Amino acid sequence: MTNPHRISVGPAGEHIALARWGETNSGKPPALLLHGTGFVAEVWGEVASELSSRYTVYALDRRGHGDSHKPASDRYHFQDFAEDLCHVIEALDLSDIFGIGHSAGAVKVPLIYASPLTLC
Repeated sequence: MTNPHRISVGPAGEHIALARWGETNSGKPPALLLHGTGFVAEVWGEVASELSSRYTVYALDRRGHGDSHKPASDRYHFQDFAEDLCHVIEALDLSDIFGIGHSAGAVKVPLIYASPLTLC
C-alpha cells in the first residue's frame, strides 16, 4: 500500500487536513474521498492506493476529525461540512472530480451541488 502525503488547506484554526496519494501535476483526474463520523482520511488507504493508478486521490479529515480544526460544538452541521469541502476544492483548484463518500461523508457530495447557495 502506498503511503499518502499529508497536506492542509485553509488558515490556521480553520484548516482542513488531507491525505494525498499521487502527484498534483500527474495529469490524472482528481478523486475525493470523504470518511464517515469517527474516522480519518487514512481509513481510505487501500481504496486510495488502488485508485491512485488512475487518479490523484485526496481524502479529507473532516472538521473535528484527525488533524483538521476542531470548531465550537455548534459548527458541525452538514452545511458546515459541505462548505469545508468547497473550500478544499477551490483551494486545490480541482475540477471534474470523482467523489466517493462513506456514511456521513457521502452526504457532502450531493450537498455541494444541491445547495441554493451554490457553495462551490
